[in-house]
Amino acid sequence: MCPSDSSDDGLPAIPIRGMVVYPGETAQLGVGRPFSLAALARALEHDERLVLVTQRSAGINEPGPGALFDVGVVCQIASEPEQLQGGVSTVAVRGLWRCRIERYITMEPYFRAVVGHLPDDDGPAPEELRGRVGDLASALAQQRAELGEPTTSTAQQGDVAPEYAAAMDLDVGVEQKQALLAETGPAARCRKVLELLERETAVFRTAAHLRAQGKGRLGEQQRREFLEERKAEVERALADIADESQEVDELRERIRRIDMPPEAREQAEKELTRLSSMPRISPEFPVAMDYVEWLASLPWNVVEELSLDLGKAQKVLDEDHYGREEIKQRVLEYLAVGVLKPARQGMLLCFVGPPGVGKTSFGRSIARATGRRFHRIALGGMRDEAEIRGHRRTYVGALPGRFIRALRTVGVSNPILMLDEVDKLGAGLHGDPGAALLEVLDPEQNNSFTDNYLGVPFDLSRIMFICTANTQTTIPASLLDRLEVIQLSGYSIEEKVQIARRHLLPKQLPETGLLAESLTIGDEVIAMMAERYTRESGVRGLERQLAALCRKVAAGIAGGGEAVRAVDEAEARSMLGTPPFVPLRVERAPRPGMCTTLALTDQGAEIVIVEVQKARGGGKLAVTGRAGDVLRETALLAFGFLRSSAEEFGLSAKQIGAWDYHVHFPGTGGPAEGASVGLPIFAAFLSILRESTLPEHTAVLGELTLTGRVLETRDVPEKLVAAKRAGIETVLVPDGNRKDVEPSPRSRLPEGVEVIYCRSAAEAARVLLPHPVGHCGSKP
Repeated sequence: MCPSDSSDDGLPAIPIRGMVVYPGETAQLGVGRPFSLAALARALEHDERLVLVTQRSAGINEPGPGALFDVGVVCQIASEPEQLQGGVSTVAVRGLWRCRIERYITMEPYFRAVVGHLPDDDGPAPEELRGRVGDLASALAQQRAELGEPTTSTAQQGDVAPEYAAAMDLDVGVEQKQALLAETGPAARCRKVLELLERETAVFRTAAHLRAQGKGRLGEQQRREFLEERKAEVERALADIADESQEVDELRERIRRIDMPPEAREQAEKELTRLSSMPRISPEFPVAMDYVEWLASLPWNVVEELSLDLGKAQKVLDEDHYGREEIKQRVLEYLAVGVLKPARQGMLLCFVGPPGVGKTSFGRSIARATGRRFHRIALGGMRDEAEIRGHRRTYVGALPGRFIRALRTVGVSNPILMLDEVDKLGAGLHGDPGAALLEVLDPEQNNSFTDNYLGVPFDLSRIMFICTANTQTTIPASLLDRLEVIQLSGYSIEEKVQIARRHLLPKQLPETGLLAESLTIGDEVIAMMAERYTRESGVRGLERQLAALCRKVAAGIAGGGEAVRAVDEAEARSMLGTPPFVPLRVERAPRPGMCTTLALTDQGAEIVIVEVQKARGGGKLAVTGRAGDVLRETALLAFGFLRSSAEEFGLSAKQIGAWDYHVHFPGTGGPAEGASVGLPIFAAFLSILRESTLPEHTAVLGELTLTGRVLETRDVPEKLVAAKRAGIETVLVPDGNRKDVEPSPRSRLPEGVEVIYCRSAAEAARVLLPHPVGHCGSKP
């Protein structure tokens, strides 16, 4: 068969032990290891081709590329796999052509290899040589039959080359069979097989003579060679049995020394008893070994001593984070509970905020302050419940869930596990991981969490869980109820400058090979970079720009330039290029029909302009821009309220109905909340109808009802920080958000931003357009 070219995607590969498959041969495989089962499944899903490559040592259960030979065989699956007990499958494969392993693309969840065809470097073997191989192989088969030894039937291997067919019956080691597979041409292979056939024929001829003539009538040397050959085979078999017994004994000793719960110990001893009576060649042997290995490697009662010194914790938090005093205070409150009640080691915190505001770094700081080990588990995009609970052992490629694997990695049962992007969990075809997470995070249940793979309870109550999320809105309500939410708002420009000065720049200088005195950057330059080269609530983009600036300076010094540089704004612009952003500033002279609001985007809070235009018509309404269904309904609601209450605001229904209206949200970042921009839309309508501009440097927040009430909105502290960045001086906020804004030990509001509360559209109109307006002039 003519081989096809191997693509860069590679082929699934299965490491095999104790055997070599040749081109043309149909072989029966027992597939039991998880990565081999995964490779078989992958092959069945595609073109049913895979690569068989022999291990150098059969005793390695989890081989790497170095433990495998370089030459293998590309095979075609010849039968449907048959499922046996313990998740093991048997399948028939037929060898197609020899290949050389060029590289392994991946080894998890299965081996995937890029292979190249290994052609013969000379022509066919002479017929005389091939005939001699066939004759000698037939004679050897007859001699083995006379001694009662089994032979491999080649009757069904008609398309196997004679040298390969003969090698299949040879009683030689894997290394010699593999060397034959790797031989460069048919003639060379025939000569090598002839040598092996002649040697084995002589051995069997000697055995036949010994049987026929009794005790050693042949020469003593021949008799000794034959007996030594058979003795070596027996010793190899005994060595394999001893290795199996030794592995099981070592596992049993490890289990005996581990302090583990009675239920787990009972399960481990039960599996060890099965292993003791199970032959190594059994497909269930490696599956059972892996299971006991997991039981033996988990930190069942391994608890690391914690350092709960509040003074040290305060110092660490101050060193790692600028500002954020209210966040540090809340963290210290939780740690103080651990000091007074050491038995309560677990915690459930959830840091919520836009990207780059320090959520993950706070988790690392808490780990450093308390002496706990830290491990991060990424939950973003997870759709499989088994990632949390683990697979059952009957499942192909079964593994424990992420939490058990994490505990095995850290080696203690009381680490900090950071669950990153908990707001991006989602249900899929394989269950809902968010629902499975409820048991993990519930202090009333997680002391006996049972992973499906282990099948025995494990105590997770000593773990400190810290979740991170960009927003609370997509966290399931039942999961959010178990979390203590700590809101991290975005940074102001002044804070970004201080963070860059204290943390970002000292980190980038040594990474780019610069000394502290090699580069000087003024605060005004950093502020310009934060405002003109990034548009974010956090500081990741600013750190990338500082890194780019440091690289430019390093390149200049390496090219023989000045060893000390003081970079001003002009030089920074020259090095970084044209600024991609203009400063987020509200217009100083807005026109009628424009209102500024603040909306939460993926990068944090930003200002959004609501524009309303009118034209002669019959009261029709159009909404454009990045507007979804909720936002369109909100615009319709605001317009309907204004029409129904026209006289209250000094207007008439006839006056409103004489125009068509167009509501637009310019720019690429529209409001994500929808309903929470009802009051700004109403203000824009009122402004265009009154032909009056709204106050400069003013933003409006709030959801509007059909009766004119203003309802609270979300993330007001974050929006106020964005208002400060955009130069807004006054913000109208729903009265229901007073609890989020008014000064308290846990609030962090920007200076220079005035907050005015309103309970209704009438109160907002009195502030925004204080001219005579129907009945709304009276104070509430």
